[in-house]
Amino acid sequence: MQTFISSVPAWVSLAFIICFPIVVFMVGNLGYQAALHASMGAAKAQKIRISIIVSLIAWLVYTAILSFSGILATDAMPPRILLFTTLPLSIFLFWVVFRSSLYQTLLQQVSLSSLIQVHIFRLVGIFFLLATYYDTLPASFAIHAGIGDILAALTSIWVAQKMKQTPTKQNYILALIWNIFGLLDILTVLVSAITHNKIALDHQLEGLAEIAKFPFCWIPALAPALIVFLHISTFKKLTLYKHSI
Repeated sequence: MQTFISSVPAWVSLAFIICFPIVVFMVGNLGYQAALHASMGAAKAQKIRISIIVSLIAWLVYTAILSFSGILATDAMPPRILLFTTLPLSIFLFWVVFRSSLYQTLLQQVSLSSLIQVHIFRLVGIFFLLATYYDTLPASFAIHAGIGDILAALTSIWVAQKMKQTPTKQNYILALIWNIFGLLDILTVLVSAITHNKIALDHQLEGLAEIAKFPFCWIPALAPALIVFLHISTFKKLTLYKHSI
């Protein structure tokens, strides 16, 4: 009987289910702080935070439903998990949110340090390494994905602290390099996922089926689109930072 629940030990899945929603609340709080800085008032800022959190939680619920239905487990190119979750969220973020006046206002007011430090949520990359340890994801994919995310997360703390200092050209270059690294990391993970899936299909292997199962289906459903969106937003914010040097 086919199962759509991850085959890692239960404690790993439970830890992931507890930890991953923290991403949602961190992004919601980012919007809240930006709204306060934009002098929208506490009530308006709270509405923005709640809207972000509810929307992202609804997306995770939608993804879980797709996963349990077995739709995401179907072998196909491109991978169903990317087609039904990563792609539509990316379109929404860049076609709707990115073009909205509210986003432009919040981007103007959010601190660059907060925009960078929110990437600490990429410590969820640890679960890629755990999946490899329990032989549910190929090491050739998971080690690269996990270590890249962990490095981006840990260095975000240091870079964010630099951005709180008086603007300098050195700090601008540091943040620019970090942002390029973080963006390239997530893009190469996506390419690697598609490549591994293609190889698995050609050789009738399971490949990356684990990331289409619950709860790990939440990672491709939310993280890639959100991370790319945050990096592009950081590039825009860095342009403003450069002008203040």
